[in-house]
Amino acid sequence: MEGKQILRHLFREIVKDTSNKDRCSLQFSLLAEYRDVKDDEAMLNGWAEELVDKYPQYFKGFALVNNSGSNDENENEENEENENENNSDFESNFESNTETVNVVRRLTLTTGDCFYSSIFRSAVEQGLLDQIMKCLKLSGKTEIEFIASFRHMLAKRVKADKLPKQYDERLKKEQDLYEVLYDTYHEKIPGMTNETSKEKLTTYKQILSVSPVWFRTAFWNGLPMREKFLEIVAKGVDTMKNWVGTIEVEMTAYLLKKVCKINLVRHNTDPKTDLKSNDEDGQPILHLRNLGEAHWEYYSFDLKKTIKFPLDGSYPIVVSVEAKKGGKRRVTRKKRRGLVFAN
Repeated sequence: MEGKQILRHLFREIVKDTSNKDRCSLQFSLLAEYRDVKDDEAMLNGWAEELVDKYPQYFKGFALVNNSGSNDENENEENEENENENNSDFESNFESNTETVNVVRRLTLTTGDCFYSSIFRSAVEQGLLDQIMKCLKLSGKTEIEFIASFRHMLAKRVKADKLPKQYDERLKKEQDLYEVLYDTYHEKIPGMTNETSKEKLTTYKQILSVSPVWFRTAFWNGLPMREKFLEIVAKGVDTMKNWVGTIEVEMTAYLLKKVCKINLVRHNTDPKTDLKSNDEDGQPILHLRNLGEAHWEYYSFDLKKTIKFPLDGSYPIVVSVEAKKGGKRRVTRKKRRGLVFAN
């Protein structure tokens, strides 16, 4: 059976599965992966077959047979209709399954840029975008340009060897990701047996297995010297549509807190109580949703959805200028016409 037929069936079943509270996130993740393989029929078919094994609950009683007699033109039309139908389902169901009364979940860009998109859109809604762009010295006139600038800023920090560190309980010291990988891949402890060494290598690959594909692919067969590692990671971080990993997320949270005085809170489950827009010190909070460490979304306090973001990342950045009239700051907004907004 062709991959597209399998995917159409899978998407229909996911939409019907109201018991799965994370079905919206699953749909977005699958769409993002689909865009990466859709132009290669062999890869698409292979990926679709893997999905059958991965989600057997959605394929009970489903006959995996070839339909070679289908009309390509009609099939393409059906694909387009189903994709539009699925996108509609995303938007209609997107704000459900959130048990708090003061926030709703919001759409973000897909294809690897969802993390930065969630920061951008949340900041726009809370009036924090100007502050972030100034304190991090970012540039751009649209959402997609903001993302490119944000990536480039992080990549420069990586290349300058400013990786975020975490405290290692076993070693009683702070380590960055390279040091953790080095410890699990290279460290030779006196008296270590081959079996122990094998276990450490397994740990190394376990770390990589939960990393973005581009990161996992680059280091699966070995860990280079630190300078080369930083060069590869910096290039990956700077590349649009690459999924984010531990380095980008932790570095972003650190910079927003340290430099911009803005908290970044990552939610792995939907909150069951109201969320706060500011902490006890009055510093604002951006609430990001990242269930299953896959697609990034954000929680919005804009219940009426007064701000609508285009699906292509062309939302114009509000430009603020200071005018010394009567000693007060005047804010002007530049509007752009001809944008197609999502409903």
